[in-house]
Amino acid sequence: MIFIGGTRMAGRVFAHDDGYIETKVVHVFFLPLLPLASYVVKRETDTAVEIATNQISVSAAFLRSWGPLLFGAAFALPVFLSMTVASPVLSAVGLAMTAGGWFLGRASARTLAEAKIYERVTGIAVDPAALPDKVRALEHRLRRDLDDGVVRFSEDASYRHVGRVNDWRDRALDERNVDRVSIERAFTLARIEELRAETRAERNTWRELHRKLSARLLTIT
Repeated sequence: MIFIGGTRMAGRVFAHDDGYIETKVVHVFFLPLLPLASYVVKRETDTAVEIATNQISVSAAFLRSWGPLLFGAAFALPVFLSMTVASPVLSAVGLAMTAGGWFLGRASARTLAEAKIYERVTGIAVDPAALPDKVRALEHRLRRDLDDGVVRFSEDASYRHVGRVNDWRDRALDERNVDRVSIERAFTLARIEELRAETRAERNTWRELHRKLSARLLTIT
């Protein structure tokens, strides 16, 4: 008997024109047994960046592989074991698992749009929640860039008579600011601050800012 096993990539989810997320798994006969790591893969360069384990990708990998196996087993049981009662149950479970696995791979238009924003800001098309090792460095860089932008924005003679901008949040929400790059940076930083917030009230405050900036970006070309 030939043994087939090792590691492979599986569970491709959130696929779009530029890339997708996949998980490396330990497998036996192509059936996943253990997830090892998740990656964001960029199609253009065929490069992969490791991220935090993506549970949706892991679920998709297992459901898409084990679901068809159970579905097929439902037809084999009556032949080899005379188990006619379990057959309809297994086929239904297997079919549901397979369908669910492929449904998990779909991403909403909003999710894909946000991923593109994160890619422009961080270089990786994924929610900052998937980059725990990079969040602190990203936060410092974005704060520095945005704080510098606040100073330049406030000192601009065109805006002095209207009112001073106090911090990066004010600037990002200010209707006079149509700099998409700075608003995308603020959008990303708001998400990072939401992730690092220690209380529910703080998380809700940052989440609301994130939502408002998302709405602002829809109005700016």
